[in-house]
Amino acid sequence: MDQKKYKAAIELTFDKYGLPDFMDQDKVVSDMEKDQAPEFIKGFKERILDKSTSVSTDKSNALIPFADAISASLSTKKASDMTLAERMCGYLTLLSAVLRTLKIGQW
Repeated sequence: MDQKKYKAAIELTFDKYGLPDFMDQDKVVSDMEKDQAPEFIKGFKERILDKSTSVSTDKSNALIPFADAISASLSTKKASDMTLAERMCGYLTLLSAVLRTLKIGQW
């Protein structure tokens, strides 16, 4: 994190404790918005599940968050770097499948 994020977090902490509830809810997040979040997530999950029924099981069904950042951080100087990238993607995909099987990654 950088200094800007620390400052924002400290300001939010002071808003939480230093403002009456009605003002904090107006500035940060209201109880109504908090109540709407589970319904939004449920709808989002249903849309993803609807799309996933058309996905082939013989192809990758995993989403690797920050794939571009991970890819950019890897070395690209020798052939073994390609092997490393392939293995890393394989492990991340495997982890996704394991979590799905254990139902840890489900909403």
